[in-house]
Amino acid sequence: MALYQQVKDYIARRIQEGVWRAGDRLPLENDVVTQFGVSCMTVHRALPELVEQGRIVSVAGVGSFV
Repeated sequence: MALYQQVKDYIARRIQEGVWRAGDRLPLENDVVTQFGVSCMTVHRALPELVEQGRIVSVAGVGSFV
């Protein structure tokens, strides 16, 4: 499985399990980079797909929210 897909699946799973609920802020991208040992580009590829699916909302300069 591609690294960006692993990041995307992790975030989606945490939302589905109720760990992160509507309105919760997701961890900072740098924290996700560190946790998974991936590049920023990998995280940047995963997040827009979650936005397209309606799972998260990204606000420039603020962060990503469920």
